[in-house]
Amino acid sequence: MVKNALLGFIICIACLIPPLIHFISGPLGPLIGGWFAGSKSKSSIDQSILIGSTMGGLSILPIVLASVFGPSILPIENFYLGGSLTIILTVILLSYVTILGSIGAAIGGHMARKQNNDSK
Repeated sequence: MVKNALLGFIICIACLIPPLIHFISGPLGPLIGGWFAGSKSKSSIDQSILIGSTMGGLSILPIVLASVFGPSILPIENFYLGGSLTIILTVILLSYVTILGSIGAAIGGHMARKQNNDSK
């Protein structure tokens, strides 16, 4: 299950990379990654929540790295969000990835189980 959640998180991050389409694929990345993870593991609702929570937990590292090193690599001088704003943004992004990852995993798991039942 953790391996599938890691796969979903990698897909979520990979959706941010392609230029021009990352405006669409980036915000939907957790949903897409959760769908792949859920369909691969044929997850139930409980397992989907666990997959989404794991994806959210894994997203803490890039968020912290971006908040720590982001101001030093941005072209804007003296750009600092402040500690409390960084914490608020982290909680919002963590919740976003967890919720969309769980929804995607639930949809993917349901579709995989349905396809498995139809083929019997």
